[in-house]
Amino acid sequence: MGPIRPQLVTFGLLALLGASAFANYKLAYLPVDTSPTPVTGEAAPLAVAPDHEAVSDKPQLADLRETTARPLFHASRRPRTEQLPPEPAATPAPEPTPESVKPSQISLVGLIKAPGIRPRALLRSEGRSLGTWVGVGEAIDGWTLADIGDGIVTLQNGSGMEKIRLHAARQP
Repeated sequence: MGPIRPQLVTFGLLALLGASAFANYKLAYLPVDTSPTPVTGEAAPLAVAPDHEAVSDKPQLADLRETTARPLFHASRRPRTEQLPPEPAATPAPEPTPESVKPSQISLVGLIKAPGIRPRALLRSEGRSLGTWVGVGEAIDGWTLADIGDGIVTLQNGSGMEKIRLHAARQP
């Protein structure tokens, strides 16, 4: 009887493991009802201790019917399909003037390039503590932003063009 007992224990554990796996498989493929719950009746008022005053800037639960009528996780929910406003027409680059800033005095601080938004460059002129967000066709210090690439922008002033790299080493 000694050698049979470990075999029975092993067989029992394997049977238990198989039954657990089968139960998990069945539970994983059960349909889950995610339909919105209909809003019926009035919501019960919240109990407030007498020494606390009600906060008036918070909406009442009864005012949030649309929130409960449109659940966050629902099969019919789709992302927004907003149309972006048209790209502004590029303005002609201003003629170079003696007071224009040299491109070596403009640094590229950051870029925004993401789906659904127009690319923009954060440019900072020498001597200024804050930068300016500029889109293609917009001007900064006498230069027009002609192109935004990956880590580089192209500035145009009259017939001259200059490229500025992100995090470029400053020249003394």
